[in-house]
Amino acid sequence: MVSLRKVIGITGSIAAGKSTVARMFVPYGYAVQDADKAVHKLYHGNHGVIRQIGDIFKGVVVDKRVDRDALRAYICKNPKAILVLQNIVHPALKNCCEDFIRENERCVLDVPLLFESGIFRLCHKNITVICNSSIRKERMDKHKGNKNKILQILKKLQMTQQQKAKRSDFIIQADKNLNHVEQQINYIVGRL
Repeated sequence: MVSLRKVIGITGSIAAGKSTVARMFVPYGYAVQDADKAVHKLYHGNHGVIRQIGDIFKGVVVDKRVDRDALRAYICKNPKAILVLQNIVHPALKNCCEDFIRENERCVLDVPLLFESGIFRLCHKNITVICNSSIRKERMDKHKGNKNKILQILKKLQMTQQQKAKRSDFIIQADKNLNHVEQQINYIVGRL
């Protein structure tokens, strides 16, 4: 029997509109795995991840959970520590994505670091969402304090939009209206 399983990876720069685009695949029968939400669950319930983070990042585990505010503060003081954090989180996130794929015949993996983490290898097709830098900056500026600082640190570690686009099967331009995005999604779905 031929498998109808379809796995789409969606990535893009910070504040490009990845999550909005991912949710727009739901009416086409795709379940969406939001990597940011999956990581939050890891911080609250994956004892192995919590233990590793607690062992390395002193003071960020409170009541057997990763305190995201404390972790952001730690990373802001020690920006290179984010690489260590990614080495802990990315393998666990990949496991979450593999479980999600097993549970869903058609799914979208919304992963900001899709290529950087290697999760793109789980996908049949990869899409990069691109948006002009002034709109992304405006969206990023809405975040205050340590969250904005973390976004700036992450931005430096991410591949550029252009690098991601070169590695993708499709590109969605997300700096116009949602109707324009919907037309692009409809085109892509027709070619999957």
